Amino acid sequence: MKTITTSKMSKDFSPVAKKELKKIQKNYLETKAEHATLKAVENAAEDQACEELELITEEDFEPADHHNSYMLSDADFDKMLTRRQEILLTQGYNCPDKDFALSHDAWQRLRRAENDIFKWMHENVRERIGVTEEELDRMVNHWKYSKQLIELTLKLTV
Repeated sequence: MKTITTSKMSKDFSPVAKKELKKIQKNYLETKAEHATLKAVENAAEDQACEELELITEEDFEPADHHNSYMLSDADFDKMLTRRQEILLTQGYNCPDKDFALSHDAWQRLRRAENDIFKWMHENVRERIGVTEEELDRMVNHWKYSKQLIELTLKLTV
């Protein structure tokens, strides 16, 4: 893969591209913060539910928490989800059923924000950095390079 730096990307952009970049950077950062916050709330509620119910994992007989709750028995997992929903409701969160993931909508918005960054890169940066559409698509679809592309795009100042 080619090495891409912000110096290669930071050429003069059109006023429209600059405005759009600022918008997608702001949207991505806000959405990422929202997702992280909601995920932390979910994890804390799950930890609290596991502790209150004194749940133990089936495989290693360790106290359960959000890291290992997948190792609970089906019955214990169901109890944990029910208690987690109660905790989230008492905290004022909209949690319509026990299987509801509080952070799911924010996760979907975060994926859309990432796709907006990749689209902007296709339209404004790809030719400047000397990669073909296929090469950029491969980078976008690679877990490591897609994160690097996002980080580089967030570092751009216009």
